Amino acid sequence: MDLKDVVNGAVGPFDDYCDGYGNPGASGNGYISVITLSTGVVEQNHAIDKGLTDIIAFDRAEAGYQTKAGGSYIGQINMIQASSFCGLNGAIWGYHLADNFSQKNETPYCEVVGAYGKKIPVYDMQPLIDAGQALFGTRDDKKFPLLPGASVLCAEKSHSVSVPNISIKPRLKGKVGFVWCALGLAIAKNRNETANLFMEDTGELDIGLSEGEAIRITGSIPYGMAESIATISRNQKIEYEMIFTAHRWIPVPPGSVGCALVACPYSVLAKNAVPKGEDAASIIDMTLDEWKSKVYKE
Repeated sequence: MDLKDVVNGAVGPFDDYCDGYGNPGASGNGYISVITLSTGVVEQNHAIDKGLTDIIAFDRAEAGYQTKAGGSYIGQINMIQASSFCGLNGAIWGYHLADNFSQKNETPYCEVVGAYGKKIPVYDMQPLIDAGQALFGTRDDKKFPLLPGASVLCAEKSHSVSVPNISIKPRLKGKVGFVWCALGLAIAKNRNETANLFMEDTGELDIGLSEGEAIRITGSIPYGMAESIATISRNQKIEYEMIFTAHRWIPVPPGSVGCALVACPYSVLAKNAVPKGEDAASIIDMTLDEWKSKVYKE
């Protein structure tokens, strides 16, 4: 599909809310993938069982407000886990439209070898994460969030960690745990034949590590993510133009539950996220800042 047709076909029926792909009322068969990574932590409450505490930690990750680098608000949705490709009828928010990357002169932090021995540059994903937050907003400053209660397909993976209370295991007194998530995105060289690839990963670190050790260990995760994508490129003989990676982690104090969440909703845009008097495809030629200047309300 032509990229303009994809984006013009990815407008939902609601004025100020984005919606999940495949729900009734969209303008066509296109969808927009939006990048989010976030974390949440909650103190265990003896009045609430562990299962419910896990849900609350996940809910805080969806709300995004505890994430150090800022989290997009994707709360109140019926999240449906999907395998991880943005296909021929999809586009990446912040890259294919509302561009927040190409004009920043970002330098790749490494290269990996993909199909046919060709090198693929690997970039920090933060500009695309920032673009997702500009679309959905935050818990305290919503922009065009997903419709509350909407069913939303997401490339999604999460992991929760429970750190025992010191009264139960005194040897853990003062010892925190850590939970992390990571995301890789490979941009197809030929989008008319090849899907863009998402790869999600999550995990935890041993209780008792220092914050410095956590930074060192999790700092190697994006490199492994990039190499995993390069392996898929070689396995399937698929050429990728570039790779983006990002990771998030959070300390989990004793007596708490932490959750790390990667979720890339397959979305259609709110009507008011389209600049007035223009079609949605016009956003393809806009930077993120240009788009914001046209649609943000004073």
